[in-house]
Amino acid sequence: MKQTDNVSSADNQQERSQEWLDKVPNDLGYYLTGFVNGEGSFVVSLHKRNDYSLIWKVLTTFSVSQKSKSPLEDLQSVLGCGTLIYEKDAVYRFSVIKIPDLVYKVIPFFERFPFRYDKYINNFKLFSTIVYMLHENEHKTVKGLLKIVSIREKLNEGKGRKRKYTEEDVLKSFLEKSSETIRRDLL
Repeated sequence: MKQTDNVSSADNQQERSQEWLDKVPNDLGYYLTGFVNGEGSFVVSLHKRNDYSLIWKVLTTFSVSQKSKSPLEDLQSVLGCGTLIYEKDAVYRFSVIKIPDLVYKVIPFFERFPFRYDKYINNFKLFSTIVYMLHENEHKTVKGLLKIVSIREKLNEGKGRKRKYTEEDVLKSFLEKSSETIRRDLL
């Protein structure tokens, strides 16, 4: 069997997908990270969906809100993804919700230009873990969904925010299912 020096298509695609990141000037990258550190958030929310087999939809959102549109346009331009909308009270919001954009754009950006403060470092790690789990479809099993919900409980701790659906709500929903279904889903 003849060996070649050709890089696989997947490797080439991965390299190309990161080329944009190498072109981001350090001063701009760190400025945007500092801006996000002050104005951004990483959110994981749950929504009940009767058309889902496990009845729970997990939504991940990276967002930044600001009265000034310019820094948000810079962030959108650098990341090459997301939406920028005008909200009430003269505030603009930039957000990214698509899992591929989070996996291949947002997470690599903040890995290259990391946060400096423990709270954001921790929230980013938790958020990234959940995004990767969603990317790998782990949320489609009871075991995976419960792990995601457990990690979510640690995200943004101490903010005094009440979640619409708690870990307890998710557990109760599974207890209402037949024990045979639960056993099958846990395997």
